[in-house]
Amino acid sequence: MTPPPAKAGGLVRHADGHVDLRYGYLGLREIRLPATIWDQILAAIRSRAVDGLDR
Repeated sequence: MTPPPAKAGGLVRHADGHVDLRYGYLGLREIRLPATIWDQILAAIRSRAVDGLDR
């Protein structure tokens, strides 16, 4: 099963209570987060709570 593309151009996959993110040139960087942390990040993005943060 191919994971759906993320908006930033990476790949996201939900598996076994974790979220695997692949990003960067050719998807060579990878990070694994607990799904609960990923859900909190998504909630902050969707509520626009991160819009005012410095880049």
